[in-house]
Amino acid sequence: MKTWYCLQLGNGGQAMGPCNQIQETFLALSAHQGHRLDLAVFYKHDPASREITAYFSPGAHQLALHFDAIPCARPEPEGLEILAGDDRCWDLVFGGDQPNPKQPE
Repeated sequence: MKTWYCLQLGNGGQAMGPCNQIQETFLALSAHQGHRLDLAVFYKHDPASREITAYFSPGAHQLALHFDAIPCARPEPEGLEILAGDDRCWDLVFGGDQPNPKQPE
């Protein structure tokens, strides 16, 4: 399955509640399914609209469906940050064609 999913989380403080719910549910799902690098959720902040969007990797489709996320195109990695998942997932979910835009300092 190669389908990505997205979910509008709101802006600013509105997004905190949904972000926390996604992280908590992710941890429960990850504990149940085992540690998988393809299970990841990213987010991107759009400065123009101030909206935060969550992007669920194809491996996180059960989590996406739990939150009623909708299918979408694979997001561009630039500007994405990990909301839930292992930092090592970048190469796996983006095919290794683009590096993690947020390198550890």
